[in-house]
Amino acid sequence: MNFGAGLLGGFGIYVVKPLVLLFCFILIMRFRKLKVTGGRLIWLGLWSFFIGEMICAVESYVIFRISATLDILHSIFSASALALITLGLFDFFDRYYLHYINGEKPCFFIRFCEECPRKIRGKCKFHGVIIWSVILIILLSSAPLFSEVTEIKAYPADHQLPWQTLNDFYDQKLVPFLEKYIGGYSQSDLFLTISYESRFVLDRFFPWMALLVMIPGLILLLLNKADRWVVVLFSIGTGAIGFSYFEIILYKVNPYVFIGSVGEELAELAGLFLLMALLKQMRGKSAAAETKNT
Repeated sequence: MNFGAGLLGGFGIYVVKPLVLLFCFILIMRFRKLKVTGGRLIWLGLWSFFIGEMICAVESYVIFRISATLDILHSIFSASALALITLGLFDFFDRYYLHYINGEKPCFFIRFCEECPRKIRGKCKFHGVIIWSVILIILLSSAPLFSEVTEIKAYPADHQLPWQTLNDFYDQKLVPFLEKYIGGYSQSDLFLTISYESRFVLDRFFPWMALLVMIPGLILLLLNKADRWVVVLFSIGTGAIGFSYFEIILYKVNPYVFIGSVGEELAELAGLFLLMALLKQMRGKSAAAETKNT
């Protein structure tokens, strides 16, 4: 009666994940020679994401089971990717649109200020708004620390389908065939739990890491110093807590592990599509910069 769970797992592993790997590699090739502010960081972030997905692919295509060690490595590379891409995107938008830290042109918010308070008094008119926004993010980062760290079980029975003939074919014909001819394949191994160690990294280590880098960033903001370091620290924190919340929503808020696994792959694919759409804009800025230099 595992046909429904098998369909969900097969769709995520054999349809969506290959697309994620393919589009990520295409983006890596396209960002490789892109000469634009923030492009190099995004390229490094894509490599980190690709490595994380390849580690996940080892579980799906090689050992056919969930490994706590590989799961933790996948989480670390994915969080690092989110941090690098966040920093790269901020650098890009600040350099070409916001000019908040870059400062080559009047800041995007000058329309609200008429004259830049930072140049007069050394403090932005929106400094207080930024500080309270940062405090909110820090508070949100602490929330997972109050959740329970437990392994998460997958229940194939939750996804039973009403077609008995197909259920019987899957359980009695297809699964025995796969277990016989694919070395290491075991239907029971596909339905193991997400380990306590993996959840500890997501529910404890990443939130603590986010707090440890964001609190110094808040202190620098309060002292009105080191704008660039604030962005770097909060990008690292965003990578850690962003991926932690991503996994919490998929596997703790949502009670169905198989749906969560498909949702994870689809969300990653959507993120890559967004970067693909942004690439055209970044290429335009890169071409304009090259024309200006010639």
